[in-house]
Parts: sequence; structure tokens; C-alpha cells
Amino acid sequence: MQFPTPEILLSLGNIGLAAKMMVDPYLSGINKSRVRGQGQEFSQYRSYQPGDDLRWMDWKMYARSDRYYVRESEMDTSIRIRILIDASASMAYLEGGIRKIDYAKLLAAAMGYLAYRQGDALGLMVLHQDNWESLPVRNDARHLSRFFYQLEQLQTGGLFLSNRFFPQLRSGVPGKEMLLFITDLYQANNETLELLHSLAASKHEVIVFHLMGSRELDMNFGSAATLQDWETAERTDNIQDGDRAQAKENLAHYIGNIRKQLLEKGITYCQLKMDQPLNEGILEFLQQRQKSFI
Repeated sequence: MQFPTPEILLSLGNIGLAAKMMVDPYLSGINKSRVRGQGQEFSQYRSYQPGDDLRWMDWKMYARSDRYYVRESEMDTSIRIRILIDASASMAYLEGGIRKIDYAKLLAAAMGYLAYRQGDALGLMVLHQDNWESLPVRNDARHLSRFFYQLEQLQTGGLFLSNRFFPQLRSGVPGKEMLLFITDLYQANNETLELLHSLAASKHEVIVFHLMGSRELDMNFGSAATLQDWETAERTDNIQDGDRAQAKENLAHYIGNIRKQLLEKGITYCQLKMDQPLNEGILEFLQQRQKSFI
């Protein structure tokens, strides 16, 4: 399957249309997330048996055939899905003509649209330093439009959400949900991991999509003699080749350590590079969603 690049999707200027372009090719190959039961979408009939609920008797079929039939349906096995997006300053990192936050918006739009098409209830949280924007968990067309609109308005800035807001944030995520967290995992202290661990401890299913640039991972910034911390804006001047090698090693160690800590807490970790098509993230979401019913 030829998958559109992030640059092509962004050029559309319509995140809802971009989501459909990413997701629609998958829908024909995905088994609908429904099981036989009694609901609103009737797939077949069977003969009435004593004890069947008369509410599901199809009287029109009786009028045509003079026989009693009960409607069998496809019963929802939908789940509650909430997408969390890190909107701190480091998510404005630009590489190859695309910012991390742009990639995050596209990924969130694709997963949100796919969740909607599969009957899942969808919500959104955008995390800023001193507050967060929230869209409640629902499933209807108007709600999906609001979801896309909120993604399009998303701006970055500041540090990651302060941990003093974590108790209030957790109280806004009732019951058990699948939480899809899109982030670059940069943090001033340990606040990102602290939030993820607390959400996992609340019995939510947490999946982390870790966005990184290929040049960022390799510390390959050409002849630049300055490195800047995207989260705090602190600069290090007169960078030498040895410094770059050490910085690359430090970053690899940092990522490996975070991944280990997440896995130990039962949190799924998926690293995505900004120069890769978004289907990697979409497939990871589909696989994890399927596991939730096993």
C-alpha cells in the first residue's frame, strides 16, 4: 500500500481529510470490531425460540412469512479511547520540513478517525505547562468535527505539564480507558514518566508514541556549533565532534532507560521517526486495540 508522506498530508490544509486519506485504505481490510448480539444494526435472523426477548421479534418478517424470527445483530465491543498530546516547546522541533507537533496532529487525527469508524468513544487532552485542553469521550459525527478542529488549533510552548496538576488530570479520566500518549519524552525533571506511571497504576491501558527526528537521534545537525535544549531553550555553544558523539550516546542511554521503565510498568512503547509514513503508528494502534479484546 502506497502511504502518503506527512508532507503531502499537511499540504492538504485539512486535517479531517488527511485522516480519511490515511485510514480509509485500511478499513476494507479490517474486520469490524463487533460480535454477534442484540443491538441496533441487524445482520441476520434466526427462528424464534422459547425464552427469546420479544423486543427483538421482527414482525415485518412474520407478516411476510407467517413465521416468527428474532433479529440477530452486531453488538458493540467499542472501547473508550483518549488521545493525549504533549504540547511543550520541544514538540516544535523542525526536521525535514515538518515539526513534531505536525506529525503528532496527523497521527492523532488518523487514530481518532479510525476509532470513530470502529464505534469507539473518543476523547482528547492537550497538555501545556500550566493547564490542559480537554475534549470529553464521545462518539458522534459532531464530536469528531470538534476533535479535528481542536487538533488544528493546537499550539506548542513552555515545559511539560506541572506535576501539581496530575491529581486533577487523573480525576478527569474516569473508568478504564485506552490512553494514546504522543510525546517526545523530553522533560525538565521526571514529570512525564511520573504522569505515565500514575495513569498505568490507575488500570488504564497506556500506549506511548515516542516522536523523534532521525537527525535528532544521530545528533547530525551539519556544521552547527550550538545545541539548544528544545524544552528549556538553554544553549550550548562551541560544540565539537566529540561533544556530539557523547550527546548521541547520552540520548540513546536516556531513551533506553525510559523505554525500560515504561515496559516495567506495563506501558506499551512505540518509537516513531518523523521521516517515516504514519502507518507505523496506525498499525501499532490497531494491534493494541485488538489485544484489548483478547
